[in-house]
Amino acid sequence: MIRTEYERYLQGSHWQEFRNYVIRLHPSCQRCRMSREMALEHLGQDLNVHHRHYKTLGCESLQDVEVLCRRCHEEETFHGQFWVTLGEMYADMQATKAGR
Repeated sequence: MIRTEYERYLQGSHWQEFRNYVIRLHPSCQRCRMSREMALEHLGQDLNVHHRHYKTLGCESLQDVEVLCRRCHEEETFHGQFWVTLGEMYADMQATKAGR
């Protein structure tokens, strides 16, 4: 899966329904506890549902994701984790593809 496919996946109905379900279960950031309302008001963005890994992409469970505000999501993504995460994402997707 290449980045554009991943972006299409995130816009698709399966992910959007799962994302909305997860946010209903966890209506605040699981790290800093910022509420959904506060995130919208103070950060100008809804909460994010962050993939902890990409091994189960397309069939995620609650253990595979975490709800983060934009600030915590950016911290996770861009402070030392971003390139590792991209490499892990690619490796996980290749392993999943090979296993099908």
